[in-house]
Amino acid sequence: MLEGEHWHLELEREPQNPGDANAIKVVAQWEQAGRHYCEQLGYVPRATALLISVEAPTAPLSANIVTIFKPRDGKSPGIRMNVWCPKGVRKRPKRR
Repeated sequence: MLEGEHWHLELEREPQNPGDANAIKVVAQWEQAGRHYCEQLGYVPRATALLISVEAPTAPLSANIVTIFKPRDGKSPGIRMNVWCPKGVRKRPKRR
């Protein structure tokens, strides 16, 4: 996985997730040795997903990779990413 190229991240909202209705799944796609791979890497941190659900509940989301960390001590690889959504999509309450 770490030796692949042409990495692409997708963010998928999971409103039916039993552990967190604001969950946002992180899915990676990449190529390695001429083959295409697609794998779930994990989730956007809970606090960040909550903020996104409040500020931009229906906005399309995207992400780009900043850094990939090699696995240590038997753990999975880590990833640092930026999450993006369009400006001005926040629903504002109606004024009375």
